[in-house]
Amino acid sequence: MSAHTAAHAAETSSTEHPNVLLIVTDDQGFGDLSLHGNPYLKTPAMDSLADEGANLDTFYVSPLCAPTRASLLTGRYHPEVGVTHVTRRLEVMDPEETTLAEIFRDNGYATGAFGKWHNGSFYPETPRGQGFDEFYGFPYGHIPHYFEPEIEDNGVWKQEHGYITDLLTDEAMKFMDKESAAGKPFFCYLAYNAPHTPALVSDEYYDRFKAMGLTDKEAAIYGMIAALDDNLARLFEHMQKEDLFKDTIVIFMSDNGPIPERYNANLKGWKGWYDEGGVRVPCFIRWDGHITKGEKLEKRLAHVDILPTLVELCDLKQPKTLPLDGQSFAALLKDPQAPWEDRLLYTLPVGNKDRIESYGSVRNDEWLAVKRENEWELYDLLKDPTQQHNVAAQYPDVLAQLKAAYEKRHGAINYRLDPRPIPVGYEGHPLVRIEAHDALLHPKNGEGIGYNYPAGFAHHWITNWTSMDSYPEWSLNVVGGGTYDVALLYCLPAEDVGVQGEVQVAGQSVAFKLDEAFDPDVYPQPFRLKGEAEKYARKPWKTFPVGTVELEPGPATVRVRLTDIPGPMGMELKAVELRKR
Repeated sequence: MSAHTAAHAAETSSTEHPNVLLIVTDDQGFGDLSLHGNPYLKTPAMDSLADEGANLDTFYVSPLCAPTRASLLTGRYHPEVGVTHVTRRLEVMDPEETTLAEIFRDNGYATGAFGKWHNGSFYPETPRGQGFDEFYGFPYGHIPHYFEPEIEDNGVWKQEHGYITDLLTDEAMKFMDKESAAGKPFFCYLAYNAPHTPALVSDEYYDRFKAMGLTDKEAAIYGMIAALDDNLARLFEHMQKEDLFKDTIVIFMSDNGPIPERYNANLKGWKGWYDEGGVRVPCFIRWDGHITKGEKLEKRLAHVDILPTLVELCDLKQPKTLPLDGQSFAALLKDPQAPWEDRLLYTLPVGNKDRIESYGSVRNDEWLAVKRENEWELYDLLKDPTQQHNVAAQYPDVLAQLKAAYEKRHGAINYRLDPRPIPVGYEGHPLVRIEAHDALLHPKNGEGIGYNYPAGFAHHWITNWTSMDSYPEWSLNVVGGGTYDVALLYCLPAEDVGVQGEVQVAGQSVAFKLDEAFDPDVYPQPFRLKGEAEKYARKPWKTFPVGTVELEPGPATVRVRLTDIPGPMGMELKAVELRKR
């Protein structure tokens, strides 16, 4: 943009509200930076944020991806907003929650999300239903291909060309440039999916770490982090050129600890753990002219604190939210010695009912109490930050107090254990693609029906369908009644041609017979780790129109039943589509 435009944008932003760039990486551990002593990685761009701003040295998140993102966006602990897992519709945030994006939008900001969402795949759970004007990325917990990925661009899926980390950086920069040129403050949520698996990265980065004698897994993961750091360097250089740092709060953080096993600064645990290694992550905040360079904050802060802190730093109107679990630490950024009352930070559980009752942790400035398989441990974090010594026997009174506080907080929450119904029929959103990975398989996964990969995560499909007594089922919440066209996305080997079945929707049945084979190869991708080609396979799908159904507002159920399997297996099913006329 021109010098005049840049000057006008800077003046507008500085005299009203600062911009915000919130960067979140995926599965990057505390030890995955050169700043934290990693013996292999060099991360000058990430480290520069600590040098040019504040280092939140003891910053905590949730043990897994979707819970952290829900808490970050709402200022509330993840089960309070309906998120209890990372898949099967238990990763979905309550649409009624007030998000950071909605707060910024209501204060006149342009809002854009770029990258991983993982808090709901159907409107109004999606970014554009939760306050973001623009969305470029994917709504699921991961995507299978990082080269030539399929990306959602403001509601339209398209095949992109390039590497996912580069693409996300490019789109975020375009958004920031556009809004700066318009003189409008922006909130840019840049949620990279690196270094989450699949471990896909170019030879340039992979070979660099293989030459150090590292395993294939370490070389690929570190390669993804190095590529990410180079993208941040490119982003920061662009911001410097456009004079954006002066009026932009930049926050960098990760969503949970690393997958095992690699250097993690000697912290105990990994992704999914409730110990320091699972939930203590890097976090830096830079705001030139407002935050002292090189400051290190020693107070224990958390993801739930980001929302109230940004509201205060940006001088926003106080939003109407449900009770917040976080509190603003804006005063600490201005003066690290400012008064700060010690408090309890809860790491609430994620998973099925057994795990929800068996795991968790609670911290204050000195102590960490961890519940592991219903047994409690106690650690003195001031003397023993790497958790070498369980001192529960030496300090029973301390443990009893922390345990009682945790059980009270945990017991006050109504954890969602049943999948959230899929919303159908919202105005302006006529097409709903009901994905196979969101189904409940009957009688159960692996009995006459299954997924191409046992877990049935995002992007997996239904296969090995050998029994007419087995079927997938989805629960719907029909918001707008009317006539809906029904279609299947399927693949079918030649030996299975002639398979018949019916789609059952809200008590109506529409029969189908597949007479055309469609059995394409999977898309190529340079996978590096054993098993990833199967786990992250992706291929084309053929659409078969089935017929129409009439839906009334209210709860409904979708099932796909097979009535004739002439070959060794029924069809492979990727999705059922409902399109309102």
